[in-house]
Order: sequence, then structure tokens, then C-alpha cells
Amino acid sequence: MRHVSANCAVEQRIAYDRLALDAPPPSCLVLVDDADALADVLAAAHAVSLPIDAKSDAAPLDCHTSAPVVAVSQRAPTLEALLRFARARPLSVVVGPEDERLRAVAEQVSVVYTTSPYVAMSVAALVLRTSHPRLLDKGLSAADRRALAVTAGAGADRLVRGDGGTLRAVTAGGSVELGRFDDVVAALDALRRMRGPRSGPMPTVEGRDLDAARDVLLGPPRTLSDPASKAALEPYDLPLPVEELCTTASRAASESARLGFPVRLSLASPDLDPRLHDALVVEGVASPARVRDVFRELTAYVERVHAGARVLGVTVSASTDARIAMRVSMTRIEGTVLAEVGFADPHGRASSDVAWLAFPAGAADVGAALARLRGASLLGGTDAELRRTESQFVDAMFRLAAFFSDFPEAVRRVELDPVALLRSGELEIRGARVEVTDAFERAL
Repeated sequence: MRHVSANCAVEQRIAYDRLALDAPPPSCLVLVDDADALADVLAAAHAVSLPIDAKSDAAPLDCHTSAPVVAVSQRAPTLEALLRFARARPLSVVVGPEDERLRAVAEQVSVVYTTSPYVAMSVAALVLRTSHPRLLDKGLSAADRRALAVTAGAGADRLVRGDGGTLRAVTAGGSVELGRFDDVVAALDALRRMRGPRSGPMPTVEGRDLDAARDVLLGPPRTLSDPASKAALEPYDLPLPVEELCTTASRAASESARLGFPVRLSLASPDLDPRLHDALVVEGVASPARVRDVFRELTAYVERVHAGARVLGVTVSASTDARIAMRVSMTRIEGTVLAEVGFADPHGRASSDVAWLAFPAGAADVGAALARLRGASLLGGTDAELRRTESQFVDAMFRLAAFFSDFPEAVRRVELDPVALLRSGELEIRGARVEVTDAFERAL
């Protein structure tokens, strides 16, 4: 591993074999995986007079120190690495390629994710060399104050313009260079997001029947069928449709008449996912005779095309008019529950229009995730409709997060797909898949 002192001149960018003995103690550890990026880091650190201990490292996010760390990677890190990196540090900054998913999650786990080494060094300078975020705006123009949105406070540092369009913080101990104006604006913005009101503990649902859910989950590692997944989620009062699992054509016709026509028929199988096989779901069946015909067609189709697949029967539910189809997926990664929200229609899937957030999260975090979708305007034509849609999603995702919280070892992943946004403004979870770990086997 090579070491380099950032207190040398910028021109001396070649890594030294050892740190200069007379160098001041480093204020921040910087791990870099690319020689070109190392040169940018040295230039940025020199620009803000920030002493650092910079080390070239093939895996900069795999460090195990509690010191303030800036990790610079030419490759987009994995979510697992980002979440590990965020733990037990007074300052965590990751410099990497543009990645909306990483940026969104980083904000919620107290990490600054940026694409610029100069912004990273400005963040480090703000945190380590000033009393941020209480910065006075004396000495700045009105335009500068608006751009920075700095907060005045007694005893705070004072921002002033320096040479070459830079900003300096005037502190009790002297004057500290913070970097170029645009970099400081970006650094302050990133720190405000990172240090905003953090979400509390994971949500809970009062009165849920844990034993009812546990009875469904109990068993070997597997992916539950749609009816079993909904049975596990039912105690959490998620917006599930009223539906019946029928094993005969006559029972399906009888239940359809009870629910009221038209109805939706969907083949239930632990081996086949209806999302991947359009022929397994039939909408708008309007008579008992047609229900019996569709039942036989679905089972015959599976025997013909997917021989050997297990068939539990056919679920019958009332047909509802969906305005738009969404999908929600939650996965446990490194102790954090990561949620992905997107569109379930073919165009939405093809465009990869998705947003991410990490739980624990607040209602504002869910709303911000929905707003990050490129098709967010489809969620509501008026402000009132949009607020109602957000409220429905907040409630459903909190209940799903509570399910994860109650079974932290047993549940690996839950996919709700599709989640229909009805014209009435309500949500309806039409498809669900719960992936169970080997926790119960290990317990035995």
C-alpha cells in the first residue's frame, strides 16, 4: 500500500513510499483506488489546505477504522459496501460515478455521496476545520447568501470570499480555505441532507398476530407462492384484495358469484410467477360458465407449457379498475432494509424508472422517493390526488417495513408486484412474493 502526504505541492503527485516525518497529523484518511483519482484528491486537498493521509487501496470502502474517511472509487460501489462503510465514523464521504440509487440511500445512512474529489475535500474541510453548520453570512453578497443558504448563529464561523472565487471560513483560530464557491455550495447541500432529521426506529403495527405470520413463514428456505405470501402479510393490514384460492372449477364459479362479476382469475403456483407469464392471469371474467372454462384453460396451459410445475389452484378476486400499476420491493442488506419503488407496466419496467430509500425512513423520505421517479406526475393529476397517493404508499411501505422488523432473520426479500393504484385513489396489492431464509432450519 502506497502512502502520500497531501501537504506537499500539487506538482508532487507521485505517491511517496512513506509520509514525511515532519508532516502534521492527518485530519482525514483518504483511500483511493486509481492513480488519476489520487492526483485529483491531492489537488483538491491542497486547494483547501487540508492535511490528509492518502493511501492507494484496491478496495477503498473495505476499511475498518473509526477515523473520518473519504473513499474515492472509479467504480460504483455496491450497496453492501456503502452500508458497511457508513458505520461508526464521524465523517464518511464516498466519491464515485453518478448513481442515483447510491446517492439516495447514502443520504439516509449519513454518508455524503459525490462525484467530485473537490466537493469531498470541501465537505471534509467544513466538518473538520469549521464549526459547521452554524456559519455566519457576514461579508457575503445577498446572492451568495441565497446560494449558500447559510444559517447564522452566535459564535459561528464567518464565511468570506477569497481569491480566485474561493470561500474562506474565518474562525477563532484564523482563516481556513474551504474551496471553490460551487464546491462549497454542493458540500453544504450534501451535509444538510445527511444531517437532516434522521428517521427513528423501524415502524411497528399494533395488534398484529405474529404467530399467524410465523406459521406461514416456518419451514426451509424458499420463495412463497402468492397466496402464502399474502397470508403471511395479512396480519399487517396491507391493502390486499379479497380473494379465494379454489382447487376446482365449480368452486371457482361459486366464489366468483359470491364476490360479484366481473372477476380476475390467477393461477397459483410456487414455481411460476404470474408477472413473468401473462397467460396465467385473466381479467374481466363475467359469468360462471366462463369462469369454469378459464379455470380449465389455465391448468391445461401449465400442464402443456410448464410440465412439472406445482399448481395450488386458481385465485379468484373481484376485477378492479387500475389507473396505474406500481411495484415495491424490499430487501435486507447489511442490516438495512432497502426499498425499491417503480412502475410495473411494460414501459416502466423497460425504462428502469425506479427510486430507492432505506428503512428506517420517515414519511418525507417516502414522498421524496416517489418524487424522484421520472413518471411521478402520473401518480396524481392534482395536489390533493398526489398527497393521497403518497399517504397510501407511506402507510403500505411502513407496514411492510414492520413485517421485516418483526422477522429480521427469517425474511430476506418481499416483492409486491403489481401494486394497483385504483381510480378511487386506493392501493391494491395484486401480487406478492416473500423470500424466506434458512433461519428456521438454523434454529432447529
